[in-house]
Amino acid sequence: MSNYSGYVEHSDFYIAPQSYQDAFDFLCQLAFESEETVFYIGEVIEYDKSYGFDEDDNFYLENEVRFEWNEEKEEWAKGECMNKEYRELAKEYLEPIKLITMKINSLKEDLKHLQSDITTIGAVDYSKERLTGGGTPGGLEQQIIRLESKRDAVQKEIGSLIDERETAADIINCTTSGKENILLMREYVDGKSAKHARYFTDLEKSQANELKTAGLVKVGYYLHHTYYPSMHTAKTVKVGLHRTISETCGKA
Repeated sequence: MSNYSGYVEHSDFYIAPQSYQDAFDFLCQLAFESEETVFYIGEVIEYDKSYGFDEDDNFYLENEVRFEWNEEKEEWAKGECMNKEYRELAKEYLEPIKLITMKINSLKEDLKHLQSDITTIGAVDYSKERLTGGGTPGGLEQQIIRLESKRDAVQKEIGSLIDERETAADIINCTTSGKENILLMREYVDGKSAKHARYFTDLEKSQANELKTAGLVKVGYYLHHTYYPSMHTAKTVKVGLHRTISETCGKA
């Protein structure tokens, strides 16, 4: 029967080899006491004693698995499951960003038409003779005011959309680099198709998909741990010593 050991993130202390469940339970408690949200567990493989390793360094881990505390579900989840959640979180955030460039271009057309209408109406002769005995100029002035109000609203919306797009670009730039960055920037910030984004690299489709997924995981991790907590007051969760393992992701 295999023995298991592991360690809490930001620590070089390995727990003593023991059964999987005992090791898992102990690491849960150790992570809680250390105020950490990540730990690693793996199968213990003893070094060949002839290699001359010290007594305190006589094994290493194979098939190492990363567990992270899922605050929303209040359970430990395997890294693969968390990566899926991070990827979906990133896609949920970035998909609407893809439409922003298209929306801005559409609003610019609206703005052009509004400005043209304002110019056209503003060219009406407001001479003293035209003002005598009629109510039309007043009506024209109201139309201009209405159109200018719409123009200002469109300009404000364009500004908000640009700010939203640039925030997304900043997030992608601070979490990814190289070809991951190129793929995400071209697809989500420029609003291009995944195929078009791939043209900016020398990657095959499968390679591009793999790098894109890795980039989305990084973006999702940042959104979950940094961006959203900075926007909202973090919800306090009372965590006990007995944290449950995910039914779908956490079982060995």
